[in-house]
Amino acid sequence: MANVYERNGGWYISFRWNGKRYRELAGKEILKGDAEQFLAKRMREVQREDIYDKKPEAVAFAAFADDFLKTDSPDKKSQERSEGVIEMLKVLWKGLDVRAVTLKMIEDYKAMRLNQAKRAPATVARELTVIKRMFRKASEWGKVSLNPAATVTKPGLITGASVT
Repeated sequence: MANVYERNGGWYISFRWNGKRYRELAGKEILKGDAEQFLAKRMREVQREDIYDKKPEAVAFAAFADDFLKTDSPDKKSQERSEGVIEMLKVLWKGLDVRAVTLKMIEDYKAMRLNQAKRAPATVARELTVIKRMFRKASEWGKVSLNPAATVTKPGLITGASVT
């Protein structure tokens, strides 16, 4: 939803693109129509990624995964699990750019591990933890503009239950 509003003698624009909110002063002493044109221009620029979020460089998923394993806590206790999960993903997503991985692909992986591989929900939850951390780091390192794993829910977790 895009919005043009007046505040403190100036016209401001506000809009969302890919889940991120953008707000900016369109100008002081301009007309509302000018602010609306400015809003349309900014929205086109954001869609083309000309401003705000520069498009990350193309990086093969396998190359990024290897870099992640080397640099992100290489001496952690669960490193072996991380390596195993990432090796499966490298086979599954062979030849893909890290930016091409979608929420649907991660959800499909989760379903495959639960249904076809007959893994326990706790095992799949641990695997998803690795994936979520990897894509959080990809976002922090500027390899992806949006984290596709951010909204993935872990299986078998009961929400709203209280322990007595």
